[in-house]
Amino acid sequence: MAAHIIGEPSLWDAGARMMKGGDPAAWQAILSTDKIRRQNLDALTACERAAAKAGKPERCSILIEAQEF
Repeated sequence: MAAHIIGEPSLWDAGARMMKGGDPAAWQAILSTDKIRRQNLDALTACERAAAKAGKPERCSILIEAQEF
């Protein structure tokens, strides 16, 4: 129903629109974090497994693309 009221095709799209409108900076942070996670999924998965095996936090290396500000 919320998706219909807002005019979006799905609950996901309606939620995204509300988050973006409610706090654009926080929405951008979510998008940036998702991009970093997708670009480094293999390294992060390996690090998560190593941390689980060690039973303690692990230091990991990831790659971050340069961005224009």
